[in-house]
Amino acid sequence: MNPSAVHGAYGPVPWSPDGTRLALKTASEIQILDAGGRIISALSPPGLDGPSDSLDQALDWSPDGQSLVYETANGLKILTVATGKAKSLVEGSQPDWTR
Repeated sequence: MNPSAVHGAYGPVPWSPDGTRLALKTASEIQILDAGGRIISALSPPGLDGPSDSLDQALDWSPDGQSLVYETANGLKILTVATGKAKSLVEGSQPDWTR
């Protein structure tokens, strides 16, 4: 059984919807890991400015596993995993995709 998220040093580490990848938000990047914990990509989207911005701030996979929504000091952003491009959504916190 895969939990929906585990906790790492920087907060929740959610599983992708298909259960094959994890997303880990650090102070300077979002790492995509395989189920064995190996980093398969490291993305550096805007808004990750240091430990105070990333510690305990949430991120979550889109239902199709193509994007991540994450929290920054300036609101929520959506990151396309394949391209590493991010865009601002709204001011707010605690992102969670409706499933």
